Amino acid sequence: MLALAAPDEPDAPARREPAAARASRLLAVPHSAMVSVIFGMMALSFPVGAYVVFETGAGGDIGPGYPLESLGLFVAGIGLEAPSGGVLLGDAFAALWCAYAVVFAVAAAGPCRGLYAELSAAMGHGGNGGGGASGRGRGGGGGPHENYAHAAVRWFAILVLATAAATTLQSHAGIPTEPPPAENDLLRFFEVAKAPLAEEIGFRVALVGVPLYLACAGEASLRSLARVLWHPFRHLPRAARTGRAAAALVAGTAVFFGAAHVASGEPWSAGKFAQAAAAGAILGWVYYRHGLAPAVLVHWAANYFVFSYAYMAAEASSMDVAAAFGHPLMQTLEGVFVVAGAVAAALAILNAAAARGRAARWKQRQRRRWRPLPSPSRSGDGGDGGQQPQQPQQP
Repeated sequence: MLALAAPDEPDAPARREPAAARASRLLAVPHSAMVSVIFGMMALSFPVGAYVVFETGAGGDIGPGYPLESLGLFVAGIGLEAPSGGVLLGDAFAALWCAYAVVFAVAAAGPCRGLYAELSAAMGHGGNGGGGASGRGRGGGGGPHENYAHAAVRWFAILVLATAAATTLQSHAGIPTEPPPAENDLLRFFEVAKAPLAEEIGFRVALVGVPLYLACAGEASLRSLARVLWHPFRHLPRAARTGRAAAALVAGTAVFFGAAHVASGEPWSAGKFAQAAAAGAILGWVYYRHGLAPAVLVHWAANYFVFSYAYMAAEASSMDVAAAFGHPLMQTLEGVFVVAGAVAAALAILNAAAARGRAARWKQRQRRRWRPLPSPSRSGDGGDGGQQPQQPQQP
């Protein structure tokens, strides 16, 4: 039998804040500042990209009125060319632009609270404000209720850090990472803008979300399917959230994603495999843990966001787009992204360590608070377990 034991000693003095929590609190301020700056630059890239397509003349003879011959799509990770029906490049770009603007607005507002409200909470709680309105999701830098835009900016910076590290290591090993030759700069920008939506649906939704739904979802309905495909971790049954099946699917899709970049269509050089596989692993985890909107935004940031500024730098400096990535503006942006990625990764590790520490301290307090009562006395001292004296018999 267990019972609540009375304290045997006066209350202990307030415990000192753990080192991981202190470090997390210190990093939360620069992290929130960099997230705010990157998010603002993302918002500014919408008009920059539109200016590149409709005003710069980057395509030479090919402009917004150019009729597209086909549209490249992905079905279960396999690239296909679908007939375009004669749609104009400018119209197709405008449709993509509007779709990304909607995703961007949805991400900034939810799912539980806005981006800047969450950043304020994160600074007040040492980086643990990523759990939504209920405070859940602590540890690791935010849970399934974390604001979509916060998750997207955070993981975009980590993706830049990971791909930059992979590219640097491969360059030292003599493995080049070269893009395929561009037929036209404007067509390339359109393909770059189209890839996030097409590839996230064709790879992450088709190869991670659908198998998880078929294997783990307890309810078979269109509503349940839509909810799981939108945010797998949040809407899968609790018993299915072990992560083992998701980890296997994410890893397999990442390898497939890397191979697709060097083996299909107009392939990259062999060095792109490791870079794309690392990006595919991050995008797959973001999709499973945080949902489709953050995954699309991370991919959109790596493509449209970065390339829009590169095209603008090329236009302003009258240089080739490939050379524009060496422009001081692009070098500065890359440095900001790498530093933000390092801070975000460190903050995630510290938050995970702090969460493990909190769990261990809670278990220790429970063991001290609840303890078994002493077993009943067996002696004849009048206790519950003592034998009652016999009454003398009447004659």
